[in-house]
Amino acid sequence: MIFKTILFLPIFIFELVMFKLFKIKNSQYSHSTMVNLFCISGGWTNRLINFFLKKKKIGNINNIINDKEKNFFENEGYLIKKKFLDIHFIQNFLRELNSLEGYWDGDNCINDKKEKLGIDIKSTKFFYKSDDLVNLKCVKELLLNKSIIDSARELLDSEPIINNVSCWHSFVSKEPDKQAAQLWHFDMERPKWIKIFFFLTNCNSKNGPHCFISKTHKVGGIPKRLRMLGYKRLDNELVESTLNKDLIKEIICEKGAIVFEDTSGLHKGKQLLEGHRTIFQIEFATSMFGGLIDKIKINKDNDIVSRFNSEIKNGDYIFQNFQLKKDK
Repeated sequence: MIFKTILFLPIFIFELVMFKLFKIKNSQYSHSTMVNLFCISGGWTNRLINFFLKKKKIGNINNIINDKEKNFFENEGYLIKKKFLDIHFIQNFLRELNSLEGYWDGDNCINDKKEKLGIDIKSTKFFYKSDDLVNLKCVKELLLNKSIIDSARELLDSEPIINNVSCWHSFVSKEPDKQAAQLWHFDMERPKWIKIFFFLTNCNSKNGPHCFISKTHKVGGIPKRLRMLGYKRLDNELVESTLNKDLIKEIICEKGAIVFEDTSGLHKGKQLLEGHRTIFQIEFATSMFGGLIDKIKINKDNDIVSRFNSEIKNGDYIFQNFQLKKDK
């Protein structure tokens, strides 16, 4: 890992500067080098890259996070806000999801067929593509929610960019599913980001609570022994024998809650023993430098295009990862 990082470091520095000056997208080599630098340094390189690339934040008058909550997030790596979504919104959201087709996913699932979710449970996870989700009324309302954007702005201490939108259902499995992210791991697509999880179903200890290891988002928070294994899913027993078990948090909450999380820390979805779980997620980043992920494509008649320009301050920057679909 160290030799490869040194080998590609000149390319990384060159592409970092080109991205800063001319917004030229980096190569996979630079993304891999950023990941390796994180593994070697424990995270201080991400702080440096983010400082170089981030855009200074503007006002955040709609921020729903107070100073005490912000301090908790910065220290622990996550924050729970209860009863953010009301029951009627959740019902409408689930009703809209029923109209969408998606895909089954899991360790024992090889299925690229797009279909609606039915009563036949074929694997551990059923997910929807972001290009389809952004057409839903409820999704547009959350993407344009000023309090969510301002909260992301506050926690990132930067102008936020919507990097990704996702939604999935989780189901019972015989063992933890690697493909469904039920093993400990850290994310590393961007220099700095947060994910906001919106719980559309109640979540208890048996239907797959999201799990996070407190303080592992900090510089050096993930032990070097684990970081040097590389950017991959980690064995649950290895992680839990390496770190203090008191730091492992199972996020149990009622539907309507949202969770802000810095997923550079170790996290996973716990294996479901019964029932199911449905989560919607928005990811905000401070920069699009890093992973080579396709832009979110939207239909030309989708009113989110005009709305984010008219309703959201600095909307063209926040929604820069959205792209109009080309005519066939």
